Amino acid sequence: MNILLFSGGIDSTTLLSFMVRNLHLKVIPIFIDYGQNHARQERKAVNNICKFYNLDYKEINLPNFLESGLTNNEVPFCHYEDDKMKQIIVPNRNMILISIAVSIAIQQGCKVAGQKCVYIAPHKGDRKIFPDCRKEFIESINEVLKTSETEVQIKAPFLKYDKRMIAKIAHRINSPIELTWTCYVGEDKPCAKCGACRERGEALENL
Repeated sequence: MNILLFSGGIDSTTLLSFMVRNLHLKVIPIFIDYGQNHARQERKAVNNICKFYNLDYKEINLPNFLESGLTNNEVPFCHYEDDKMKQIIVPNRNMILISIAVSIAIQQGCKVAGQKCVYIAPHKGDRKIFPDCRKEFIESINEVLKTSETEVQIKAPFLKYDKRMIAKIAHRINSPIELTWTCYVGEDKPCAKCGACRERGEALENL
């Protein structure tokens, strides 16, 4: 059994599809509500995608103590790699989410080739704005985990891929990206103006 931090977006959905369809792995998707503006829409996407794959997922609800544009509805309308996107950085978010996933992995006894693994889906385009989506961050966490008397390691297979490349993989393996949610604004329909929506549009264009 494997743990996947799962938001219901294109990246984590493509990774889930690849794990289930191509690697034939058993997966426990973990959805974490940390007070993000779009938690309701993400939860719906997670539920629909897990139904599509006949999977049960775990939901973790955190107190709304993580302040950023991603939790207080102050999302900038700009390109995904614009410096204004730093307004939505949730301080130390991935450290917190990964720590929760690691705890679950230990409890579940998850192992791949003798190693307990937690999968996450940051991609190449995340690294400019989000320090906790960088290769160095993941490597540092894995070094820390080695000192904590646990066999758990973090796997982030999309770090070298941009969103367009991930979308192509999704298209090739018939991942249900029509069920995914990307928009950072917590409305019933995607805003088409925030960085996440713009990046999605560029990635899916002419596929």
